[in-house]
Amino acid sequence: MQEISTNTSINKNPLYFFVADGNIDETEFIAHWTLLKLGDLEHAVTLFHRADTDRNGEISKNPDFARLFYYFDRDGDHKIAESEFLAVWYSLST
Repeated sequence: MQEISTNTSINKNPLYFFVADGNIDETEFIAHWTLLKLGDLEHAVTLFHRADTDRNGEISKNPDFARLFYYFDRDGDHKIAESEFLAVWYSLST
């Protein structure tokens, strides 16, 4: 199972883009979401707007990154496993 952490190399984890350059706008997020075939456009837009906690049009390392780890890192190991992402994402989409 894939995980993401602050020192992860490039992978196909749904949250990889958070460590790529520190910021992602909605267009980049949707492109990555589509590339990984994670779901439909509506879900991508919903997750982006929930992840953009400071509502500045970007998901950035500060403050969004820390808040996302708080929300998605269910076991507190400073990594987001695919299973953690999917569990939280499922709870947001139902």
